[in-house]
Amino acid sequence: MPDITPMRLSDLTGMIREALSQRFDRESFWVLADVSDHKFYPQKKNHFFDLVEKDDISGEMVARVAGAAWGDGSRSIELFEKETGQKFTTGIHVLVRVKVNFHSTFGIKLVLQEVDTRFTLGELEKKKQDTIKRLLTECSDYVKMVGDHIITRNKGHVLGLVIQKIAVVSSKQSAGYTDFMHTLKNNSFGYQFSVDEYNARVQGEMNAKVLVEQLVNVYQSGINYDVVVIIRGGGAETDFLIFNDFYVSRAVAKFPVPIITGIGHQKDQTIADLMAHTETKTPTKAAEYIIAHNKKFEDGLVTLQKNVVIKAQQIFSQRQRILTQLNSIVVNKSRDYLARYLQEMVQINRVVTHNSMQILHERRNEMVSLSSRVVARPRVVVANKLHELDQLRSNISTFRNQFLKNQQGYLGHFVSMIRMASPEQTLKRGFALVKKGNQIVTDPEQIKKGDQITVLLKHTDILTTVTEKRASDGSTNNL
Repeated sequence: MPDITPMRLSDLTGMIREALSQRFDRESFWVLADVSDHKFYPQKKNHFFDLVEKDDISGEMVARVAGAAWGDGSRSIELFEKETGQKFTTGIHVLVRVKVNFHSTFGIKLVLQEVDTRFTLGELEKKKQDTIKRLLTECSDYVKMVGDHIITRNKGHVLGLVIQKIAVVSSKQSAGYTDFMHTLKNNSFGYQFSVDEYNARVQGEMNAKVLVEQLVNVYQSGINYDVVVIIRGGGAETDFLIFNDFYVSRAVAKFPVPIITGIGHQKDQTIADLMAHTETKTPTKAAEYIIAHNKKFEDGLVTLQKNVVIKAQQIFSQRQRILTQLNSIVVNKSRDYLARYLQEMVQINRVVTHNSMQILHERRNEMVSLSSRVVARPRVVVANKLHELDQLRSNISTFRNQFLKNQQGYLGHFVSMIRMASPEQTLKRGFALVKKGNQIVTDPEQIKKGDQITVLLKHTDILTTVTEKRASDGSTNNL
């Protein structure tokens, strides 16, 4: 092993530091990189992170250097967040000015001096425009560009005359939610509202999925809300980018209930603002918009009430004048008609009286004549009927004896016929009666061979037993 003179590590790192210092100490560099593993310590306002570069095609990391920011660098980051609305955190692509720093213990580090806000604003605007183009392409059924304005299905919904049932999508702990509820509850008009809370973090792009889920919950609740209000307040300006998310914007654009936004971003419109039915700048403004909407309806009712009262008074006054004129015309015409027809009525009265007396006189004479005829007619009728009764009585007396003789002759004839048809006369003429038991038999079917029968003759009863039974046609040839 050759002889060597070893050196301490600190001596070597010192040489490296001196070499790097001679090359990089007086110069800074503008670098494009992605921020990774960012950590922020607010007490000292120190940022620690890695700056990385990835291959555009494969996505593999091709460079990685530790970075840090404090002092002017930390203040530049703070200014960057305010101006861009973008939080300086893991995952963002930035253009930063850095100085190379070497430490014997911590190695090489890039110390951030400045962040180019214009680059990031351009990147954010490009991302925003790309999202808008994607919405116009993939959601063309309910997101359209008309002239310079974006028209969505949600914008096409018509607000009800009065807003009362409200679904609020926000964080309950946010100052914006508190301001919104305070403004609603303490409105000077005494309006009452029913507010349902759908709690969701509305800050940070990572919470976009939760916000969409809460909108879905509003839809699936089955409640007929008048509006849905999405509000945000009390957080950093860097947290509004959730409202540029494609899925949040799509959900807002096609939502079936009018959406009012009040996300507290004064400088710019988010895509969700463009998709929503109504955009307001703050939660308080959103509440004031709802109150103003209801007030407009109330003012319309009051104006309508006043117009109805005024119109009713005008119509009443007009009709009153017309009635007064008509009353005067009716009174005057009535007097004219009464004066005109009074003489005619007197003449008609005389004619009616004369004719009535004449008619009564004629009818009285007719009644007298009719009375005479009525009195005389019954006497003649009664006399004629008495004569007819005398004739009838004489005829009854005359024909009674002859009728009785005729009837007695008829009775004698019938008695003779009955006597000739009696069983005794029948037996005398040589006929016989057959009895089976105690009953006279008229149907030969009732007699069977071997039956005992009694044959009744004129003066003799013959008891016999049937030994034979022959059919007969009833003629006398068989005798």
